[in-house]
Amino acid sequence: MRPFRLIIAFILSAIFSATAVATVKASSNTLPDMGSSINKVLPLNLEQQLGDYYIRILRQQLPIIDDPQVRNYINELGFKLVAANEDANNRQFYFFVINDPSFNAFAMPGGYIGVHSGLIHNADTESELAGVLAHEIAHVTQRHLARRIEQQQQLNFPAMLAMLGSVLVMMKNPEAGVAALTGIQAGAAQIIINHTRSNESEADRIGIASLVKAGYNPSGMISFFEKMLQLSRYSGERLAFLSTHPLSQQRITEARDRARNLRGYEKKDESKFLLFKQRLASFLPKDFNPVKRAYEDELAKYTFKNRPLATEYGYALILNHLSRFKESKAILNRLQDKYPDSLYIILARAETEIASNNPKAAIEILNELFRLNPGNDSITMIYARALIEDKQLKKALDMLYLHLPNVEREPSIYEIIAEAQSKDGLFKEVHESTGLYLYHSGDLQGALAQYKMAMNGRSNDPYFNSRLLARIREVQREILEVH
Repeated sequence: MRPFRLIIAFILSAIFSATAVATVKASSNTLPDMGSSINKVLPLNLEQQLGDYYIRILRQQLPIIDDPQVRNYINELGFKLVAANEDANNRQFYFFVINDPSFNAFAMPGGYIGVHSGLIHNADTESELAGVLAHEIAHVTQRHLARRIEQQQQLNFPAMLAMLGSVLVMMKNPEAGVAALTGIQAGAAQIIINHTRSNESEADRIGIASLVKAGYNPSGMISFFEKMLQLSRYSGERLAFLSTHPLSQQRITEARDRARNLRGYEKKDESKFLLFKQRLASFLPKDFNPVKRAYEDELAKYTFKNRPLATEYGYALILNHLSRFKESKAILNRLQDKYPDSLYIILARAETEIASNNPKAAIEILNELFRLNPGNDSITMIYARALIEDKQLKKALDMLYLHLPNVEREPSIYEIIAEAQSKDGLFKEVHESTGLYLYHSGDLQGALAQYKMAMNGRSNDPYFNSRLLARIREVQREILEVH
């Protein structure tokens, strides 16, 4: 499929800026009639293939957070909004968080939606974060990417090359990319700018409707837009998000007018969102000692009984990073007594026991929880880790094999399976699982090498051999397509 590389070039030019939209009636939430032209430019099945390919490339280039609790939260929130978007039927979605302090979010081909941890850190409520996700989901459902590619065909060839180069630069450096974009001849640049504004307005309108239907206050989207605009103005720096999502006071006013008369949302309990933010923040620091002192200064503002749940939880996570497990356990045990149903607290207790070389205590914490929630990714992965540390390898592997179909795109599942297989002496299987880990991490050559090593083990299992041959052929085909 040689056109694969050509279309990837178009995709890369549009990946972080959904633009080029046909005129749509502002009162309608239905997908515009794009006819067959859009599907000829980028059929849905090819768009999905491109997304599946590109997410693996991103895993090599960007620090995507593989923590089950982080990915569970962002996907649970994302799919709640997907269910509220009537155009999202029969579309695949996958949400992920990048460990990056910058203020950014983007939609990729195939329904892949990425959010930077810095953007989440700046959200004060779940409704604000939901507003960003609802907006990006609308970019996907309205097929703004395909319409951008169709619009590019209106540009002359030099303008297309200039635009492609500028947006490729923008992916690495938003400021440089915007500067390069200004070098495009005025007519071509105006096409891009006009359709960008149209797309953003459409995504706002559909996103606001989805927020209300999902039970969120639509003012969360608007307040977050205002926050971004103010931050950009006062800091003197152009936020990465605004480089690809043009924002003006007029757009904010229009969004506020749309949301003003909408009802049906309810006040949200923000405790889970705040715990999620604390967990996410614990992945960012490189030096945890100053972070520990900052938490202590914050907690000192409160009486012992009135300390905020999320702040104490975050402090306990930082103590774990510093191997101060006794102090962390004391905090988490006290929080568990106060909030017995908090999954974040229960799992943090189990993680602390594992980190302090006490996996049996972690297993005791998780046994009943796993029985009641057998498909929960966060519980399963921590429980499997505890079993591996306790040398209950067969039980861990049985659990992970059963869980695999739920998370088959996640590299971390293959990594922990390979670890358990290695400790259990299953060396051919280790190479296969390591190959799958590398494949889903975007390292095709590494995956191919591991698959071949698994084949060299000369298994007597014909099913194993045929499965490996199929994997080898698939990777070889992909390597040929992208080189």
